[in-house]
Parts: sequence; structure tokens; C-alpha cells
Amino acid sequence: MKSQQPFISIIIPVYNGSEFLSDAIDSALKQSYSNYEIIVVNDGSCDDGKTRACALKYGDKIRYFEKVNGGTGSALNYGIKRMNGDYFAWLSHDDKFLPQKLERQVEFINRIIQKYNADPKRCIFTAAIEQIDENNRRLRSKISAKKKEIASGLDILCNFGTFGVAGCTVLVPKEAFNEIGMFNNDLKTVQDTDFWCRLLLAGYSFCYQKEVLVQMRLHKKQASVRMHDYWLDEIDSFYSQFIRNVWDREEYRRQEIFRSIFYYCTIRNMDNASKAAKEFVLHLTSGSGHLSFRLCQLRVSFKRKYRETARNIYRSIVIKG
Repeated sequence: MKSQQPFISIIIPVYNGSEFLSDAIDSALKQSYSNYEIIVVNDGSCDDGKTRACALKYGDKIRYFEKVNGGTGSALNYGIKRMNGDYFAWLSHDDKFLPQKLERQVEFINRIIQKYNADPKRCIFTAAIEQIDENNRRLRSKISAKKKEIASGLDILCNFGTFGVAGCTVLVPKEAFNEIGMFNNDLKTVQDTDFWCRLLLAGYSFCYQKEVLVQMRLHKKQASVRMHDYWLDEIDSFYSQFIRNVWDREEYRRQEIFRSIFYYCTIRNMDNASKAAKEFVLHLTSGSGHLSFRLCQLRVSFKRKYRETARNIYRSIVIKG
């Protein structure tokens, strides 16, 4: 089979992001792979033209657009509608691609096709990340040993704790947007989670490359820090509905699936989603299974407290420090 060399569209949404935007664009321009374009979408920045000036200095090396502010999802959608690529790649304005990001992922696509006889148009390709601080200092790499190289929706739902998608690592075939639509503009902080979950339920496989290809920046101004409380409410509400969507699919009415989702939501402080998952677990459980589930709840409660304490310490040192 002939090796694929797809055209890739890197889309960079930005709002008041002049401080880090050059780093992001420079990292995109330094790709060892040559068959791609860069689209920068200024989402109505109000910083006295700083973001505009930062982008315009690159001239025709990028495609630059401006729009009225509507949030990250709307900026991504604006770029997706104008992209020429076979695949969509997302790069946040404060993150960076490593130089071989696209080249290594295209090699990975071809390996997945040959090894699993997979249809690349039905696959979402992701990779590992490395965290950096606002001064580009490396903090830690995050490579999941538990994720499968290729996982179906059923695989993921039964092991939901492994379903973490770093948005800036993805390659999404353009056909996926025609099938399931684009990012949900009504969601301010979980538009990415919503999109991955819709892909999952639509039958796409997720292919994970155990290689660091993106540097994700942690800093005080990022939305996940500024809007953490809003995000927690929105993600809790989203997963509460997602759990019911899973239940509506008869092939997914399995105890192990809802236990897995219960565990995932509970340790992440999603109280309403946790209750919804628990309801379906109990509905599917009988006899001695109830005792087993109660023991599971105790273990999850302990891990939740441990995880929350560790997370707070880490973020206070790295971000606030």
C-alpha cells in the first residue's frame, strides 16, 4: 500500500495571546514535515492590536483571520471551515509543537494502517505531551503506559480513566467534521471533551502514540486556571448527560463501563456525574456485586482525596510559585 503524505492544516486560535503566540507559530514553521498550512484565528482580541501585530509579522507564511470574539470552539470552527487540509491539527497559542511532530504522526498513521489494516478516516491520532512553564522550562512528560495503540469505543468506555486526549496532539480527518459536526460553541471550557466523546460514540478509534510531540504550557493566565470553577461545573454537567447518552446505547449497557465512568468522575470531583454513573451501576448490579461496588466506592473516595491534595500542591508550586 502506498504511503500516505496528507496535507495537514494547523489551526491556532488566539485571544489576547501576544505573549506566547510567536513561540507557537515559530514551532509550527519549524516542522520537518513540509505538506501543511498554518491558520491563525484572532478571536476578537482586545489588547491594543498586540495579537494582530504579532501574527501579521509572519506575512504569507501563515493564513491570518480575525473574527468577533466567540470562544475557543468558535475560533477553531472558523479555521476548520477555511482549511485545505486532509487532517486538522490544533495548536493553542501558548503551546508548542516539537519539530518532528507532524512527520512522526504521519509515520504513525502509516504504521497503524499497515499493522491493523485500519481506515485512517475512522481514526483519531493522538500523542504524549510534555509540560513547560512560562519561561519554556521543562516540567514533566506525560506518557500513558495504559493506553492502547489503537482503541475502540468499547475499549475506551471499559477503561475510561485512560481516555485523556491532549487537544494539541490530535490529527483529525476532515471527514469527521462532516459526520458529527464541529466544536460546540455553547460550551466555553469543555468543547474539546464534547467533541472527543461524540467521536467515540460515532465509532471512531483513538490511536495513541507513546511519544512526546507537543509542549503544553502551564501559566497563570491560561483559561484552565482562570476559569477552573466554571470548568468544574461545566464538565460535571457535560458528563452527567454523556453518561445518559451512553446508557441509551444498548450495546454499552455493561456494568464494567459504568463502573469505569463512575471511578473517573468521582476522583475528579464531578459529583453529579458520579451520582448518575452510580445509579446505572446499581441498576446493573445484583447480589454480592453490591458489596463489591461499596468497597470500590471506598477505594475511589480515598484516591480522590489523595489526588486532590497532590494536584493542589503541584499547581501551587508550578503555576503560582
